[in-house]
Amino acid sequence: MTELLVPGIVDDPFREHYRELIRSSLLRTIEAETAERSSRSRRRRVERSLAVLADDQAALVVELPPAVPVRSRLRVAAPVVWGLAVVLLVVDTIAFGITSLATGIADVAVVALTGVWFAVSLEGRAAVVVPEAPPAEAERPLDEIEGIDGVEVLPLPMQRDGGGHVTDLLPSDGWQAVSCRAGTLRGMHAHARGDDLRIVVQGRAALGLHDLRPGSPTERRSALLQLSGDEYCAVRIPAGVAHGVYALSDALVLVGVSARGEDEELGCVWNDPGLGIEWPGEPQFLSDRDRHAGPLSVLAEEFAHTV
Repeated sequence: MTELLVPGIVDDPFREHYRELIRSSLLRTIEAETAERSSRSRRRRVERSLAVLADDQAALVVELPPAVPVRSRLRVAAPVVWGLAVVLLVVDTIAFGITSLATGIADVAVVALTGVWFAVSLEGRAAVVVPEAPPAEAERPLDEIEGIDGVEVLPLPMQRDGGGHVTDLLPSDGWQAVSCRAGTLRGMHAHARGDDLRIVVQGRAALGLHDLRPGSPTERRSALLQLSGDEYCAVRIPAGVAHGVYALSDALVLVGVSARGEDEELGCVWNDPGLGIEWPGEPQFLSDRDRHAGPLSVLAEEFAHTV
């Protein structure tokens, strides 16, 4: 740094005092200008990065907020402070030989101007502006999302009721998803031609069975199976075996029918004494069809005429 010259009429202690004062002021000015250049450089890097990002993703638009014009005030205040400091330095130098009161006043003024300098410098140290992340694009319905040629999104209508819902997953293949709230009973149902497949994938359920097939080794026999989504297993139910599902907890059951559309689904009331099934609880929900189903004797007669 260039040596600072102080008039020779000032004693060494005061000369060192003003030299150090001016040196520290110069250092603050240099630090402020360096910080300003660094801030401008960082801001240019951020703008370049955003420009590259905008090229890659045209939908992403980020607008930087306007910078606060603090540095402009600093540039105006610095020359004024320096000018007053030089004037007071000269006055102090001249007045030193006249009276000590003038020297004290000059020192107080220099200290006050130094305080102003610090205040302006601290105010000018603004944080680097970091742009906010743009809001995420609003979710669009599945059928509006642009995809790959040949890929289709097929809505699956749900038949909702008080016990859950029945949803056709693959209508052409006869697959359904049956949701059951705890205490729901769906049954008893039977098919004359198509076999059924039951898979409990979530929760726990009891599967009631009753064999209606004439001449079967197990004709008129009943069974109750406990199924759980913790251990997957598929139960194949042959045509002519009446079946019903009682949900021991909230459950999700996959249902497959091999001859859907070619077979009429028959049924009977769930608690007919002829079934001989001891259900694990009283149903909390029954569909209108199951609630008003006929007795087992009528189901057996309908099945005999169908086959």
